[in-house]
Amino acid sequence: MIIKKISNDESHYVRKHMDYDVSDIKKLIMFLITDLDREYQKKKYIEGINPK
Repeated sequence: MIIKKISNDESHYVRKHMDYDVSDIKKLIMFLITDLDREYQKKKYIEGINPK
């Protein structure tokens, strides 16, 4: 997972991913949160259409 690779890079003395920094980690976390929220909202919407 790219978040793990980049965030791990922040904890070492020698960086492997020079093109990425903490702001990139924040963006990736926001992408993940957005995806999770989208899946949750979709599930709730479908449950509303097809009540059990």
